[in-house]
Amino acid sequence: AVNPPQHPDIVIRKLYTSRFGFWRSVTENVLQDPNSPASVVLCHQELLQTQSLLKKARKKKLLKTRRMISSHDMELILHLVRCGSGIGILPDGITRNYQEELLPLEGFPQETDTICLIYRPDMLTSKAGQTVKNAIITSFSTTN
Repeated sequence: AVNPPQHPDIVIRKLYTSRFGFWRSVTENVLQDPNSPASVVLCHQELLQTQSLLKKARKKKLLKTRRMISSHDMELILHLVRCGSGIGILPDGITRNYQEELLPLEGFPQETDTICLIYRPDMLTSKAGQTVKNAIITSFSTTN
């Protein structure tokens, strides 16, 4: 879960912290120039993080464009940004394997999210529940 609220009936275990931000390809072009009205923002518009970042960037007049392409598929956004199709709003977890191809936009706002495992305490009464919980925690501790 992302930024789960506290609740007395569940256990919340932090797995890692992720940052949402603005990214572009290392190959510069007008579609990825935030100062150009021809630039394009590629994002998942329905996410609260995206809405917050766009609002902050526009308030600071960092983006000169209103052109936007929205997709629910973060992998698609990632690959469009990699090939130079626009400025992407992405979490750093998805960009991690493409550090040679992508650059964060300096001076642009970022949002920090806490990624957590949530479960009910009674889930751990079975060996299967304990095994699943431990596998998830181990998986995230080795990749982040």
